[in-house]
Amino acid sequence: MFFPAKFTLKMTSIRSRLMWLVTLSLVPVALVLIHSALENRRITGEQAVGNMATFVELIHSDFEDAVYASSQLLTSLALTPNAWLTKTPQCNQQLAELSRQFASYSNIFSVNAEGKIICTATGIDTTVNLLDRDYIEGAISGGVVTIGQPVEGRVSGERVIPIALPLFFMGEIVGAIGVSINLSQFLHFNVQSHGLNSQNLGNVTTTLWQPDGTVLARAPDPLSLTGQQARDSELFQTLIDNLESHRTIEVRGLDNESRWYAFDEIGTDETRILLSVGLPTAELFAEVDAVFMRTMWVLALVSLLVIIAAWFIGEIAVRRPVSRLALLAEQVSKGQRGVRVGEVHGATELRTLAKNFDLMVSHLENYEREQSNNQQALTQAKQSLELKVQERTLALKSATQDAIERTKLLERQRLEIIIMNELTDMLQSCHTLDESWPIVGRSLTRLFDDIQGTIYTYRDSGNALMHGVSWGAQSVERQDGFSPEDCWSLRLGREWLFDPDGLHPRCHHIADSDYGAYICIPMLADGKTLGVMHIRLPIDERKDIFIDLAESTAARLALALSNIKLRQTLRNLSVRDVLTGLYNRRFVDEVFEHEIARCRRNQKPLSVLMIDVDHFKRFNDNFGHDAGDVVLRAVGGLLKEQFRKTDLPCRLGGEEFLVILPECDNAAAFKVAEQLLLSISKLILFHQGKALDAVTASIGVASWPNPFQDESLLVGAADAALYAAKHAGRNQVHSASIKEVTETPKL
Repeated sequence: MFFPAKFTLKMTSIRSRLMWLVTLSLVPVALVLIHSALENRRITGEQAVGNMATFVELIHSDFEDAVYASSQLLTSLALTPNAWLTKTPQCNQQLAELSRQFASYSNIFSVNAEGKIICTATGIDTTVNLLDRDYIEGAISGGVVTIGQPVEGRVSGERVIPIALPLFFMGEIVGAIGVSINLSQFLHFNVQSHGLNSQNLGNVTTTLWQPDGTVLARAPDPLSLTGQQARDSELFQTLIDNLESHRTIEVRGLDNESRWYAFDEIGTDETRILLSVGLPTAELFAEVDAVFMRTMWVLALVSLLVIIAAWFIGEIAVRRPVSRLALLAEQVSKGQRGVRVGEVHGATELRTLAKNFDLMVSHLENYEREQSNNQQALTQAKQSLELKVQERTLALKSATQDAIERTKLLERQRLEIIIMNELTDMLQSCHTLDESWPIVGRSLTRLFDDIQGTIYTYRDSGNALMHGVSWGAQSVERQDGFSPEDCWSLRLGREWLFDPDGLHPRCHHIADSDYGAYICIPMLADGKTLGVMHIRLPIDERKDIFIDLAESTAARLALALSNIKLRQTLRNLSVRDVLTGLYNRRFVDEVFEHEIARCRRNQKPLSVLMIDVDHFKRFNDNFGHDAGDVVLRAVGGLLKEQFRKTDLPCRLGGEEFLVILPECDNAAAFKVAEQLLLSISKLILFHQGKALDAVTASIGVASWPNPFQDESLLVGAADAALYAAKHAGRNQVHSASIKEVTETPKL
């Protein structure tokens, strides 16, 4: 390579070459420092972005926890609906005390079925009607927990997320109870609780949006932007475009300041809320940029000093004795630090070079001592840092374990609520206790895991208890029922906890002496004892948990079983004949079409017997009406004994009876009628010590689909056949024909 002559001349001097060498040696140092500063800038940005993403997840999780906690609070309040549907100062005071316990709540209120506010935590006497609110209408009409859209509260005047739960009384919705989560208070509370605007993230701005661009809440909000429409803002448009990707993007905020933003979406489809968290760009890199500028100034100053030193060294190093310098340099390179050039005779340049060489060796010795001291300090700092990291790790593990235990407890409580709600819903559809026991057994097996238990209920006589249902791997308590005196809980009217190591005696209905700990809980409803729930308790730490669960389960089951017994009693009164115990005419009207449809679906026949006691008026005239009742009860008893369980004997009124025979053709029905006629004629009845006259009956038979294909004619045809039997002389069976339907003989 060729250089200009002037440049070549300058490069021939030692001073110039030394200056260029020093300058070139500083270039890699400068590049390393610049690269380190840029890398620190990148790491700082990633840490800040990661912290923002973590905070977005925390806000998301806190919102779901707030909604879940509100649902749990409303569920517990709904257990006493009458307390919230009476407009009293005590009602408002109780709700106000509950509201003060939750920093994010704006109001807790109750409304009646017409949507009128009854009680409110604010204590304001208002005539506001909330029935036009979707969440109130959904709770009252749908009968479930309803979460509404963000709205401006009519009582509080603030933007809130409303949640409503229906209030049930005697199986009917009589109102609703709701809670309003103040979004501004929720946001400010969580910003403070999670330590935002601290040294970790700097001046962070957090905003909640509606999907239409309305600002629901902002923290901090010095410009009072809450409630304003910002759909056309650059920030909202960027939020919508990048919501699904969850990217962190630099964009100008509502105050026109450039920030790095993280986005997320919280809530459900009905309560969709958008979340943005922004950190000012200037604050994000301010400290790193300041460090970078200081480093560059130091580098420039050091470079300048080194170049100046090289300049003087080049001036004085022209006539250095090469051999002596080489020897001393070799000794220094081998680690010797006590060597010195000393006095050099010759030119001024050589003396200066010798002096600077000695100074260089002295500086090197000082530098190594400083390096040794710095290395010791660095080692101590490293050990201290490792100790702090270890302490923080142990604290984090402890906090994580506590969170896991709390999550397990919440999941257990959620599962218990789901199982009990499902069980309550199923029991509301049951008509009898026998129908409810399999449902109760399956639900309690899920609820109590492997814990064994049994429910006993009182017999109708009230002097003994009978087995209802058992669950668990095995059950060793007596299954054949026992006296109320055998159970201490029924004697005392409260739960009875037995522990083999305790002082309480064992109940007599537990025969096994090695049975272990258990609890008996009376099942009380409406001031009456329906029975007792017996639970065998584990010997581990779950004992107290299952005791509390058993007490709450017994209380809810007692109410549900009481309702079933009440419905069963009412149904028997409505479809049973009091005198004979047979089904009445109302039951026939309800079940006839159902049985016809079932037989048609299974392609099976159906027959009807119409029965009338012959000369029944003679019993009333000769022996009195009580004697007539004796005859009717006797005939009713035969009807209950003679027929299958699937047959339906009924009393239509007076001395007339009707029997529905599903899956029975005309020939079989005729044969059954003859056997019944024979049994009736064999009756020997007495009344007040006197023998009654012989009892006979006439029976009409009609069958579908042969000969009657129209099921609506079946009962009339059987009635016509009955008239034909009476007309033919009574005490006989007559099968209906098509002709007799239109030509019924008159007696």
